[in-house]
Amino acid sequence: MAPAVWILAWGLVAAGIVCGLLSWGEDVDAAFQIHRAFFWPDVLIAGIYGPVSAFVLARTRHPVGWILAAVAMGFGVSALGLQYSALGVVHSGLPGHAFVVQLTAAAWVIGALGALLVLPWTLEWPARSIPVRCAAVLGVLLTAFAFISRMLVQTPGAPRNPLAPSREVSQWAYAADSWIIPFYFLYALAGAVYLVVRYWRASAQDRLGLAWVIFSVALVAVSYIAFEVGLSLDGPLLSIAAASLMAAQIMLAAAVMVLVVRQPRWGDGRRGVAGHGVRVC
Repeated sequence: MAPAVWILAWGLVAAGIVCGLLSWGEDVDAAFQIHRAFFWPDVLIAGIYGPVSAFVLARTRHPVGWILAAVAMGFGVSALGLQYSALGVVHSGLPGHAFVVQLTAAAWVIGALGALLVLPWTLEWPARSIPVRCAAVLGVLLTAFAFISRMLVQTPGAPRNPLAPSREVSQWAYAADSWIIPFYFLYALAGAVYLVVRYWRASAQDRLGLAWVIFSVALVAVSYIAFEVGLSLDGPLLSIAAASLMAAQIMLAAAVMVLVVRQPRWGDGRRGVAGHGVRVC
């Protein structure tokens, strides 16, 4: 599966670039907002997480490899969706255009929240503590909720969302998603606190790599909430938050890579934890 994940991630990126070239120089005057400025950040994240997730999947059965793959797929789909959405405005009648417009608004959330709400609880896996396992499952459910709720929202001015059965459902989904955004941030901080506790219990050689993971998760959390606020205000904060989120995501990928490389016995995802820290033997 490792090569397939890598190929798929880069395939989405390549398809997005092709769509961008097809609409190059065209005046994309859409009735709804298309944040094409986010295309290259999405390309960069998907392009990096693709091989990183493939590397982890090739070395271990640890679930963090699949989380990294989900990040690559989420941002890869977002990159392709941004350009396909713009292309559909220039050339009307593209198949599945309305669905892709909605998918673009939701796909990146899988990448952002997967790394933010799930990964911290799964670094040490399988966890001995049932609460930690439940926390990981809750992170998955929250990420799924964010994705589904955004898929049900009718974007103002966009083509009719084929997944929104009624205006009332769309309004409910928008209200629910807006209400729960602060909880994502608080849950991410809880994950960072959990990693801090594991840091103090870890061996000296494990602490450096884990420290970078903690810092990256905290930065992703702050950047994510700033990004969501920036989307609402559509001001300079949006560009700053987008750059910070991209940097934090890349740092997180590098930190996980350090854990894998520095700890050859990091884990096959089947057996328990030896001693303290994040070492899985």
